[in-house]
Amino acid sequence: MFPQIKGTTYFSKEAAELVFADAQQNLEQIYAMLEKDESPKGFDLPFEIELESTSSHKYISSPNVAAILEGSDPSLKNEYVVYSAHSDHYSFVKQGIPSVFLVPGFKSADPEIDGSKKFSDFHKSNYHKPGDDFSQAFNWQAATKFAEVNYHIGLTLANQAQRSSWNEGDLFGDNFSK
Repeated sequence: MFPQIKGTTYFSKEAAELVFADAQQNLEQIYAMLEKDESPKGFDLPFEIELESTSSHKYISSPNVAAILEGSDPSLKNEYVVYSAHSDHYSFVKQGIPSVFLVPGFKSADPEIDGSKKFSDFHKSNYHKPGDDFSQAFNWQAATKFAEVNYHIGLTLANQAQRSSWNEGDLFGDNFSK
């Protein structure tokens, strides 16, 4: 349906180092740019990777609005900033509404913890399985920090002079914006 979306995958750090070893930039260089809040430009890899996956799709209804906070400006009464989790933002995208969807990342603030390994281990053993329940250890401090970052992004979006819009040439904007 959208040939621009070729596929996605997650790599362990060790596998990613191999993938980028002979590339224009190696993984260490890319991480260094990210640490300086720079965005690496895309580049071709010196080989091809073939990905294969099988999935099914069905439409279901799963409302999950936690709150609607009205602003004080009557002219903006029907404007919203959407916060979402997982792929819930996609239903907004299909209606032409840009949505805030952040991924917390894998780097731990604690140098003794390999965040990527913790994520991978959890994903393999518990994610969307019976063990994915409230008995799991949970880092409330990190969750609070993540919620605060989301809040400040939403506040910035809500208070900016110009409404958020799609970038020209954006796959989703070109296909779903009104």
